[in-house]
Amino acid sequence: MILKEFITKNGSVFSIGQARRLADMEAITVNGEPEKNLHRELKPGDVVQIGKREQMLVPQMKKFTGEINSCPFCGGHNLKLEQVNVGPLAVSCSCGARGPLASKPPGAVNLWNHRGQPTSIKTTIHEQ
Repeated sequence: MILKEFITKNGSVFSIGQARRLADMEAITVNGEPEKNLHRELKPGDVVQIGKREQMLVPQMKKFTGEINSCPFCGGHNLKLEQVNVGPLAVSCSCGARGPLASKPPGAVNLWNHRGQPTSIKTTIHEQ
């Protein structure tokens, strides 16, 4: 992700113009160094600071370590860990299902594995 996308998507700035002005004033730093290049490619673990507000990029998990349950909707195993809005993480499936949000990968996997299971309701249908 490039710096410009990062700071606009997480709500740190409202426009590209505002981001340019902040960069020109050296109010944006990456890993403690002033950064004027809004097209800089950010890497997992980079720390971006805008004024006094600090954000850390979360590294993406390449594969799951440990067991993970299949998707409750499609039964699929094509699962990945995704970062939601440059912040929390969630397990998601290729069918579009997404689990609860967590701050760390183990938490997201745990929440996915222990999510509420669908319940069945007993009912009687009367024909007329």
